[in-house]
Amino acid sequence: MTEFTRAVKRVAVQAVKETVPANAVFGTVVSTEPLQIDVGYEKPIYGELLILPSSFRKNTYTTTSGGNPSHTHTIEIDNSLKMGDKVALLKMQGGQRHIVLGVV
Repeated sequence: MTEFTRAVKRVAVQAVKETVPANAVFGTVVSTEPLQIDVGYEKPIYGELLILPSSFRKNTYTTTSGGNPSHTHTIEIDNSLKMGDKVALLKMQGGQRHIVLGVV
């Protein structure tokens, strides 16, 4: 196979890869502060490389009743990821960013 043929093959393979906007990958939470997920790469992914929906965070909700006297209630729901959680992620094509889809 000539060098030209190998170059054409590389370009063709890259063009096919770019038609797929994202790939599903699975990983394990190895740290929560800061959040790091091991997906089998050389080192865990973290920081700006992770896109974490608000549904995977600790959220606080406050409601007030309309009674007399009125009452205020605060509820905290902690859906943050925990050490050892197995997660599904969507790896964005053309970069290293990953969207956390859910715990599996």
